[in-house]
Amino acid sequence: MKNLIQHFWCYLSLILKEQIRKPSVYLVGGFCLLFLMLFQNVVRDGSELMSYGVVNEGGICAEEVISYLENIPDPFTLVRVESRKELERMVEAGEIDCGFVFDTRMDEITGIADMAGTIDYVCTTSTSRGPILQEKVYSASLRAAANKELSTLARDGKTFKNRQDADAIEEMLHSSYEEYLKGDETLQVIFEYVDVTPANGEQKKVLSAAETRKQKILAICKILLFAASLVFAGSRFSTRYAGIRKSLRGADRPAFQISAVLSPMLPSSLFLLGGYFCILKRIGLLTPETVVYSFLFFAGYICICTVWSCLYSKLFPNGSAYISSLIGVLLLSVLTENVLINAGTLVPALKVLGWIIPG
Repeated sequence: MKNLIQHFWCYLSLILKEQIRKPSVYLVGGFCLLFLMLFQNVVRDGSELMSYGVVNEGGICAEEVISYLENIPDPFTLVRVESRKELERMVEAGEIDCGFVFDTRMDEITGIADMAGTIDYVCTTSTSRGPILQEKVYSASLRAAANKELSTLARDGKTFKNRQDADAIEEMLHSSYEEYLKGDETLQVIFEYVDVTPANGEQKKVLSAAETRKQKILAICKILLFAASLVFAGSRFSTRYAGIRKSLRGADRPAFQISAVLSPMLPSSLFLLGGYFCILKRIGLLTPETVVYSFLFFAGYICICTVWSCLYSKLFPNGSAYISSLIGVLLLSVLTENVLINAGTLVPALKVLGWIIPG
């Protein structure tokens, strides 16, 4: 056993010295890092999709509209933002789905016709709830504009020539308008939030948006590490490595094969780990404890993927058959990892595969 461990470390160090000179190792690591950075804002947990930001540039009318929006019972969360620049940053970072900037000119409007250009809509190509939120914000703004238009109309001598008391007219118009708005109650949707307790009585821990995002990013890292291990496990079918493996006896064969996969995995995984730390720092979750845990988790997961890929590659007689199977395996890994969709709820068998296939 002692000799086997010594042989393993010898194989690992020799192959590692060879692999760090190959551009392909850094190409795989760079591709994984690029993929992670590209998809970090695409894969979102969903909570930020139900949030939108508003900026009030100092208008009294805008404050009335925002206060009205805050009191509407619906699943959307309104986030007050200090400036347009900060709002744009939050939308681009995926912290909120979209945003609205209320101009101070809203205080100068006298009716609905003056609303043009008083509200700026901020969104990205990833915005998904934009049309719904636009309808919500603009309808609330039109309510405020309609109230101003009624006040203007009440004091318009051309409209009410035979009425002298403008205050009475205004009160009458606003009263009629309030009666008209009561028709909204017919189509009103009431949202009720309840706590669901599982049968075993244990409450499910509710994660913050940042923690959920961290889990999604970690899931992408796991898939990329698994994909890299499958790529490097194809070295089993190279003529050079196959000849060396055949010359070995007993347990030295699997030790050599594991070393051949693990060696290129180490430098490639460092790219991915660095990108993961950068994302954690960006969302404010990078702590010393997280760094230590991530190092240990990545080390253990790399070993699992290496052994799994080595065993999987032994099922195929040649490299062509092995490469042809990789797409299917990676697709199953993505589905079982619950990155884009929770496929396990649609196909229960995928939950079982999740315990077999890394990812």
